Amino acid sequence: ADGKWQWLDDTSSDEITGHLFSISLFIDYVAEGELKTRAIALIDRIVTNIIDHDFQLIDADGKPTRWGIWNPDSLNHSPNWSYEKGLNSLQILSFLRTAIHFTDKKAFKTAYQYLTESEGYADNAVQAKIYGPYETSHSDDILNFFPYYGLLKYGSDDPLRPKYIQSLARTWTAVQDDHMPVWNIMASAMLNRDCNLETAVRELQLYPLDLIDWTMNNSHRWDLTHDPLIDRGRKAQAVDPIPTPENQIFRWNTNPRRLDAGGNGSSEVSGTYFLVAYWMARYEGYITE
Repeated sequence: ADGKWQWLDDTSSDEITGHLFSISLFIDYVAEGELKTRAIALIDRIVTNIIDHDFQLIDADGKPTRWGIWNPDSLNHSPNWSYEKGLNSLQILSFLRTAIHFTDKKAFKTAYQYLTESEGYADNAVQAKIYGPYETSHSDDILNFFPYYGLLKYGSDDPLRPKYIQSLARTWTAVQDDHMPVWNIMASAMLNRDCNLETAVRELQLYPLDLIDWTMNNSHRWDLTHDPLIDRGRKAQAVDPIPTPENQIFRWNTNPRRLDAGGNGSSEVSGTYFLVAYWMARYEGYITE
């Protein structure tokens, strides 16, 4: 510490991924006039800053944040970043594709061309989802799915589009049995096929109105088949997802099979998980009423 700053944590790739996704939706479906101009300028500033700092997110101390790394030297040449190689490649390509769409700036096109043609980032992105015993990170599912929006919505004429479709199809295969409706709906919209929409609608119908984050204990239940393997967080899990009303209310980046989960009732979630899934399903025509 330098006596001037106290770091509790730093901004990661998570925030940039979420911001670019959300701002894009805002521009496409909400913003008009000055608000739209300001939102596009914000995307421009964010992505320009990342490019200007060698594809890194720089903190107030002038150093890269812990997870804000998208540069080839790290992703392609450091074993420390082998797990993030595909995921972070997917992210930065989505950032650039989004910025190209809204600004048409040459700098973004040049950076995109460099990363895809010289550094193989599109090939990296095909392997974005990491899964397997002890390896599945449900928090990374958000970081997988959100970038597909920018790549596929704004890159309809991109010759690399088949690779991104391949990546999404691979990611969807890994999560299709999780009964997480937001992924079913996003995959259906972007792959243009039914990705278990009936399951998604059922899970939304079961979603509780009570948004208090209660403790949910299910490890004592005889009617749930216990998985002999623990999850990535070293917690006991079931073979199949716990039914939505019997699971923890916070769903964005949680293991739907974890037997004992949730808080102690001292907090309330925002409900955005339900809202994003529901209104996307309404917009796409998957739910009509």
